[in-house]
Amino acid sequence: NVQEEEEEVLSQKLIELSTEGQKRPVTTPTSSQEENSRKKTNLFIESGRY
Repeated sequence: NVQEEEEEVLSQKLIELSTEGQKRPVTTPTSSQEENSRKKTNLFIESGRY
């Protein structure tokens, strides 16, 4: 049934949108980049000690 398929696609998109909306405030690109650079510098510091 075409209508059922369309409804399934719509619900799938809704699920994707809602999960994206939940993820977005927590992980903004800038904060994740800062975290990555911090991890890298920490790794350099750790390796520099040995």
